[in-house]
Amino acid sequence: MSATEEVPEFLTPSLKLFLSVDLIGSTKLKHDEDVLNGQSASASSLDGVGAKWFNSLIDFYGEFELTFLEKWTSTFLDDSIVEEHWKETTSPSLWKINGDELIYVHNVRHPGEVVVALIAWREAVFSYRSSLKEKRSNLDLKATAWMAGFPIGNHEVAFWSDLSSTATKSEEPSGKTGQYYRLRKWYEDQSNARKSDYIKDYIGPAVDTGFRLAQFASARRFPVSIEIAYFLSKLTMNSSANKALRLRYLGREAMKGVLGGTPYPIFWLDCMSPNDELSKAEDELRPQSDPCSQDVVASYVEKFFADAKNKLFPPFIYQCEEKKFSTPPGNYMKLLEHIASIWSKEIRKHEIEIASEMGDGPEGSTPPTKAGADQIQALNAKPIEEKSETPENPKEK
Repeated sequence: MSATEEVPEFLTPSLKLFLSVDLIGSTKLKHDEDVLNGQSASASSLDGVGAKWFNSLIDFYGEFELTFLEKWTSTFLDDSIVEEHWKETTSPSLWKINGDELIYVHNVRHPGEVVVALIAWREAVFSYRSSLKEKRSNLDLKATAWMAGFPIGNHEVAFWSDLSSTATKSEEPSGKTGQYYRLRKWYEDQSNARKSDYIKDYIGPAVDTGFRLAQFASARRFPVSIEIAYFLSKLTMNSSANKALRLRYLGREAMKGVLGGTPYPIFWLDCMSPNDELSKAEDELRPQSDPCSQDVVASYVEKFFADAKNKLFPPFIYQCEEKKFSTPPGNYMKLLEHIASIWSKEIRKHEIEIASEMGDGPEGSTPPTKAGADQIQALNAKPIEEKSETPENPKEK
């Protein structure tokens, strides 16, 4: 991006990593319980009364997040995994809870963070699974991970967190300009460490793909998106990291609404716990697919992204120190600058309209609508610098 262009923070390119963990068996647990007739009148603690499945979910929510935070921190301190130039960063944050599923999101600033996050997530699954076995629970865990690039192809969106407060809602523009207005406010609030009136969410084809990808997850199979496969195939990793993150290939599968029906490649990580002797014995009877070599995966993902019908482009990390991971596709930055220029013009028009309606004089005075109209007319007549032709869209993610 040229130094002269000012792109607002909410339009700055970012790459997000999404990590999902789902509690297997919890739905059956909920529906098998007779809550009213299965209670003990002599129970002396909260754990002894109410729905037992609720206890299981509360334990999962609380224990897993602490376990993951611990694994994230310890992995960054593990010299057998982390390269010297990988800088520790803020930990992933909870994005949403879908009933029995926790989904975390992380803003990736260096490809090494992808390695750390996947290893920490996998280790957290192992640890919590061990805890479930100690409790003789029939529950288990399954994991999925995917990536999405913003703001081209996928989008952040903002919503009012409290619909009862309508004082400033009338000042918001409508449509996409209104969404950008809200996102700008959200980012300003974050920068100033103040509570925002908005909540932020993520939408887009890559986000949808992640949810579809979860259908291939099992207690052992940890599916990852093609973007994650791209990084794991390109990164130089220490032997410990390479061993933990050896990709396997299930094949190409059609997923509803993904790539217009074109089959999607399903790569996965082995999430079999190290002490699972039964699964090891079963592998002797029916071997799993062999891990793929990095070179083979790298060759495949390059050909996949080069295939126009897949409508995807390789992920990149904006301003990453490792240049091979920082390059956006051909027309990406030109399109982004064009969007930023239109946004600047549209929000200025909106601000003039609001000021014109409110007026600058005492309350009840006549607003200077003529002056405002003249300013808006001048803005409409002013062409966008060197961007009057809308550039072609890069392939969307």
